[in-house]
Amino acid sequence: MTGMNQIISAEELNQQYPEKDKWPTFSAYETPSILPTDNSYDVICDIPANLSYFKGHFPDQAVLPGVVQINWANDLAKRIFKYEEFRGVNSLKFNTMILPETKVILSLTLSPKKHTVKFRYTSITEDDSMTEEKDEILFSSGIFVFSEAK
Repeated sequence: MTGMNQIISAEELNQQYPEKDKWPTFSAYETPSILPTDNSYDVICDIPANLSYFKGHFPDQAVLPGVVQINWANDLAKRIFKYEEFRGVNSLKFNTMILPETKVILSLTLSPKKHTVKFRYTSITEDDSMTEEKDEILFSSGIFVFSEAK
């Protein structure tokens, strides 16, 4: 069956991704633990300035590379929705740069019949809640295509 078998907390994600020079620090989105529905999952990503990906990208202003954003979202989508084989990415868009010391919400939405997961990196307000849609900043988005779930 496609979907999540168990809730994965932010603490568990931080344990599963211990390399802090390569991964953001995850925290729960508006709840003490992450409570996803069967087909969606939101998590706050705190993007520290000491990520190795910022070195040399770019000299005047560090920017989180798009390939890193795709890798993070893809890895989490496979882990959360139990997919193994990545087939491709559609509708890929990079709207605004993610800079060091930024907090973003990574939203993953599963379409089980299509074996796709939509990802979006969006802004949050200073109090760690998602901004209203009219004020929301969309950093990047896309749709991953997978083979059937394991």
